[in-house]
Amino acid sequence: MSDKPKKTLYLHIGYPKTATSALQTFLWLNRSVLLKQGVLYPEKAGIVDVAHHEFAWCLQDRNTDRTKTFKDYWAEVHEESGADKAHTVILSTEDFCRRQPLRELKRIQEVTKGWDVKVIVYLRRQDAWAESAYRQVVRGQPTRVSHPISFWIQSPLTARLDYREVLNSWAQGFSAENILVRVFEKQQLPNGIFADFLETIGLKMNDGYRLPRKDVVNSSLSAEATEFLRQINTLPLTDTQHRKLTTALLHISPQTESEKVFFMSPKERRDLLELYDPANSEIARTYLNREDGKLFLAPWPEPDEPWEAPTLDPQAAGWLMTNLAHRLKKTRGIAKAAPESPADIPDTNEAWVRQLLGELAL
Repeated sequence: MSDKPKKTLYLHIGYPKTATSALQTFLWLNRSVLLKQGVLYPEKAGIVDVAHHEFAWCLQDRNTDRTKTFKDYWAEVHEESGADKAHTVILSTEDFCRRQPLRELKRIQEVTKGWDVKVIVYLRRQDAWAESAYRQVVRGQPTRVSHPISFWIQSPLTARLDYREVLNSWAQGFSAENILVRVFEKQQLPNGIFADFLETIGLKMNDGYRLPRKDVVNSSLSAEATEFLRQINTLPLTDTQHRKLTTALLHISPQTESEKVFFMSPKERRDLLELYDPANSEIARTYLNREDGKLFLAPWPEPDEPWEAPTLDPQAAGWLMTNLAHRLKKTRGIAKAAPESPADIPDTNEAWVRQLLGELAL
């Protein structure tokens, strides 16, 4: 029997909306810095952009490269890590962030036999996750959500907010002590997610690491721009038109760190938190050894605290239209796609929609 120490594999599985893209970009940019410390972030192993999505897709039989198997991707990990090149490997993809069927877990166990496997997952409070995810699905090309958040929050997509089910499924394969739960909350990440992740794998942040530019990671629209696009989403824009419109909006009206606007009312947020509170408490006790059962530390919203739903007043609409027209003309913007009748216009009293589409007839 070999007394050679086991190599360690860290599977970073998300959650989505926890700065996952930024963290993956950080790891990609710092491959050489990490490798000097014996830590490999593979350049292969199913890499898509800067994350190992094909590694997960292949396991789930939805990979785009049908010429490779799951074992082929794992062989690439072996090849890159070599005999002595790295003692630790990081694979990152949020496509593992779901309840794992036992069949898939067994396949991972099979190829990682002889490795010390640990799963890293960042969790965001459910109301904050929903607010961030809603902005994304409104601007997303395949989704183009046009419903208010109160309707969207009932969709099957939000079933993944029961974090306990996801974690417990991974614990079946790799045991609870190897599920490393981190909390995506400012007071629990005092030095930011990059430093926290490095500390989780036994490294320290220093000036030798490169930081991603803010414009190359996921950004969000402001509340006003999100509401503007939500209403536009019912119109028959082509994919190209919608992409150009969204890109222009991100340039002229991005979400700022100081923006504190919620699409859900305080009561809706509390209802969501109450729904998942038992699961969150179990996670805190099981995976973080917190006897008080507190997973998230930020105070809940008060049900009667002041709140106004995000709206688009005429002044804001006019500002967006003017700047959109200017920016889209510079980029040969979207073509006219005027609705056939007022009934086809979302929120039919909003004449600015007709005006916008007219101004953008380029």
